[in-house]
Amino acid sequence: SVRRSATVLDERGYAYNFCERPDGGQLFLTVPLCSADRPEDCRDGYVAEYDARTLSRRGEHRFFDDTFYGALRELVCLGDVVQVTMNHVRLGGRTYTANVMDFDADDPSQFRRTIFPEPALGSQGVELPGHRAAYDRTRNAVFYVSEWTNTVYRLDRATGAFDFDVGAAFPYKRRKRSGTYGLFTGPESVDEATGSLYLTEWGDGSRVWEL
Repeated sequence: SVRRSATVLDERGYAYNFCERPDGGQLFLTVPLCSADRPEDCRDGYVAEYDARTLSRRGEHRFFDDTFYGALRELVCLGDVVQVTMNHVRLGGRTYTANVMDFDADDPSQFRRTIFPEPALGSQGVELPGHRAAYDRTRNAVFYVSEWTNTVYRLDRATGAFDFDVGAAFPYKRRKRSGTYGLFTGPESVDEATGSLYLTEWGDGSRVWEL
């Protein structure tokens, strides 16, 4: 069925993205309440929750404080866990280009500020992928792409292991803010029949990659 977008917009601000929990009747929406040029306003952003059947509002979930905040972007509902992609992130005393946090769908007060292990946070400087994500249901794996480079991470959800070198399949691109752009992907970018992930260049390219 098709839902009118106006029926799921949160009353306190526009919803950037949403995902529906397959088995729980829950609909989650990101409400950034900030713009890219004012990341300090992102502290007020939250995730709204709706009943997926009636579209009645259940509440809002807040995760940010003065030491952790960012622009909420896309959601990936993974059973009992919801992942949230982010831009312009303040985390652990550092500012990163992106990040991915997650929370328990049944109890959103249980959340992780980042899904990435410490080696990844330290080795990439301020550059982290995570502004967009794609879920491969067949292999239970999630791909995360960078907004500014061709960096791609893959998470094997069965083992919890990351592959940090997926982006090596693409031409090397040094990060240059507003001079280079990375990759776009999304929830519908995985062809389960062929086992392919599709990614597009944006801003400084027009190619579509099949991985």
